[in-house]
Amino acid sequence: MSEADEGILCVACGSGRVTSSMIDRSIRLPFMDEVVISVHIEECSNCGSSGDFLSRNDPIIESAILNVEKMFVRQTLDLFSEDWGISFVSIQRIFSLPFGTLNRWKAGIFTPEATALLRLIRALPGLIVMAEEGYSRKWHLNATEGIT
Repeated sequence: MSEADEGILCVACGSGRVTSSMIDRSIRLPFMDEVVISVHIEECSNCGSSGDFLSRNDPIIESAILNVEKMFVRQTLDLFSEDWGISFVSIQRIFSLPFGTLNRWKAGIFTPEATALLRLIRALPGLIVMAEEGYSRKWHLNATEGIT
């Protein structure tokens, strides 16, 4: 902990006896390694409350998540082309995505829906074959086998 920071008041008791420091926290998203970020923490020596009293951590966390998601998208798209041998054009055709979509995603321009689709494909690569075969009845029956 650092020395008491002037101007920071405890959100619980209103005391100015608050110290501020940085601590490491980890973030883990599906298919990605853990990322460690430093976040602010304040602690009141009067009542013992602690937390992000000044709400400074949200932008730090949001930025870290976005950076990890960008890495995930790039790695997944590289997996398609380099490891699985599937072209962007094929993926776009198979999933009825507009031309240039995967290039935009690789450049870091994507939506949460794009990330969700890529996570599904990473978890269930058979979706590519299923989609390529037009989601035929045999795929539906195999996928729902055992579900009542």
